[in-house]
Amino acid sequence: MKHLAFFIIIALITTKATAQLKPEQALSKRANPEESSILAQTAVKQVGKEVYVCDRLDSFTIKNDTLKLLYIGDKSSGNSLLVVLKGNKIHFNPSDFQLSKMRISGKVVLYNNIPAIIVTSDTQLATRIEI
Repeated sequence: MKHLAFFIIIALITTKATAQLKPEQALSKRANPEESSILAQTAVKQVGKEVYVCDRLDSFTIKNDTLKLLYIGDKSSGNSLLVVLKGNKIHFNPSDFQLSKMRISGKVVLYNNIPAIIVTSDTQLATRIEI
């Protein structure tokens, strides 16, 4: 009986302490802070640098099973970044994410004289779902 009473007291103290924290405080040690990102129009000027881009998927072209071309940002204004998905290890269907925000990390290089990020791993890609 003493153990049950002790357990209830500890549970109440813990619950009260946790309830007083703001959500940001409660999750601060559990959640990763969002990394700072740049838009595609900024990334096109960063040739040779590692970048983390967050912008919307404007359009795409599927060349074959191992080559997909994604245009991130506003393609019509010429401010889009080409993202080249190379290889069969990337499991990403662009049609599921048309006009969604994409997060891409990698080095900006010139691909046929166009600023691009070459993606060879799923870990370089992410999507952001906004509710």
